[in-house]
Amino acid sequence: MGRSRNSANPANGLGQLVSTQTARNPLQLEQAAEEAEDELTFAEQLAQLEWGEAGDASAQLELESLEPEQEVSPERNPLEDNSFATSAVNDADLISSDAQDFVSLSAVLASSPYPTFISRQLDEKLALYHQRVMEDGPPDVLIIGSSRALRGVDPTALRQALGATGHEDVSIFNFGVNGSTAQVADLIVRQLIQPYPQPKLILWADGARAFNSGREDITFNAIAVSEGYRRLTENTLFPPELTADVDPTLQEPEWNNLNDQINGYYSQLDRHISDSLSVASRTYDSRERAKTLIRQVYDVTLGQVNGNDAIQTAAVSEGDLIDFDGFLPLAVRFNPATYYQNHARVAGAYDSDYDDFQLEGNQLIAFNTLLTYTQSQEIPLIFVNTPLTDEYLDVDRQQAEIIFQRYLIQAAAQQDGFLFRDLGQLWLNRYDYFSDPSHLNRYGAYQVSHRLAQDPLIPWTQLN
Repeated sequence: MGRSRNSANPANGLGQLVSTQTARNPLQLEQAAEEAEDELTFAEQLAQLEWGEAGDASAQLELESLEPEQEVSPERNPLEDNSFATSAVNDADLISSDAQDFVSLSAVLASSPYPTFISRQLDEKLALYHQRVMEDGPPDVLIIGSSRALRGVDPTALRQALGATGHEDVSIFNFGVNGSTAQVADLIVRQLIQPYPQPKLILWADGARAFNSGREDITFNAIAVSEGYRRLTENTLFPPELTADVDPTLQEPEWNNLNDQINGYYSQLDRHISDSLSVASRTYDSRERAKTLIRQVYDVTLGQVNGNDAIQTAAVSEGDLIDFDGFLPLAVRFNPATYYQNHARVAGAYDSDYDDFQLEGNQLIAFNTLLTYTQSQEIPLIFVNTPLTDEYLDVDRQQAEIIFQRYLIQAAAQQDGFLFRDLGQLWLNRYDYFSDPSHLNRYGAYQVSHRLAQDPLIPWTQLN
């Protein structure tokens, strides 16, 4: 197995890029203050909320009422399998992993052998992954997904929990990238890391919105017009030492209507900006504040397309807090009594991630392509539907959840090497495990990681 990266080794290249927590990271003082927040104050604020009947969103959906088109065998029924989630870990207290040293992603990126993919976080993660593999070998466990993976699965906690069950010295890397979809997940696993030695097991932590083929995939479409993607399709991306034994057919892009996607990307920018303006108009009283928001959308979005510094500014805080294992440990706790004083409340009906929700299309093609690849490589693929709050799971989003869950339940029953673990409604009102309505913080990530390590159906024996 690969070596554990619990601390920096000054003899290694990565060790030289570490900055201590007290010397760097502009959010460090703010995080420390969040961790020291008075528990009684938090409880008192929650007690002042008037939840009403709408707060009981979980009652509107009973997964037992799902009627899959094909019968699921009792021994592989994922609904029954998920009973472990309520008893695997004592979650009465807020627990997190010991603080890890953070890596200077700017320094890692400066030494990257790869051109840009017009996604600073993808560029950083690929550069960090390359250096990790060159120094320590490939991770035993690879975590992929969107920001829900980036913040929601803690490699340190998972490694420690696996060690307690007899799987010692497991190497784990979190390749979560903000905005990742099924297309991006497939791109990372089947193409970007394909020349490297393969991981032994893949955890894909995400949710329904990653599978929505009904909306334009802004993240992937931006990547598809990048210099990095062009060189990938021309088979000129990887350093020579990585490509000696690579099967070139595995690098061929398989997306349907790729040219149509790229040509439609710039029109999607206009749509995205219009959506943002609509939300801002309903949320803010001041027209000037709405205009300011739209200017920010232009800056960040055009930064993704043109590769300028705008996206770097938007991501600087997260970049400063990502550790050696690629994890973003946020200490901030979601408090609905105060959160919406500074953040817009966006209903599912107005959430562009759920526009025209449907599975059929590019995302489902990407999922099936990725699954075929992992099966051919005998790499177990475990999809983890990460927890959400009842503040996020309104009726519209829950309708998408039903469609999504039904499909993955059937896929897990029918496909070898694929497992679906549904934790989506595990902590609907355990707000101190979240950093916002739809993302876990370091305390929630710790609990999820321990639950996964103790899940009897995940084939951890693959690591032996």
